[in-house]
Amino acid sequence: MEGLLAEKDEFVAEVADDDLRDLDAISIGMINERLEITLLDRLILLARELDLPDEVVQQFAENRDEAQAALDHMQSFVAETRSAD
Repeated sequence: MEGLLAEKDEFVAEVADDDLRDLDAISIGMINERLEITLLDRLILLARELDLPDEVVQQFAENRDEAQAALDHMQSFVAETRSAD
């Protein structure tokens, strides 16, 4: 993750185009949301395997849904940006 952030910082420093910098920032956000979704999927599986209370599983599922919604929103923004070009 630190490597991704370092690459992002280097890219942002070198690029003069604000739209391209914004797109890069959104791309990093999408990577973050995908990672969060993957980790939450794993936590849900572990919570079920460990027979944790349903409330725990539900909280992980709600957090996953929020991460998915954020990812969907970012993907829509990128698609709209591309179609406007």
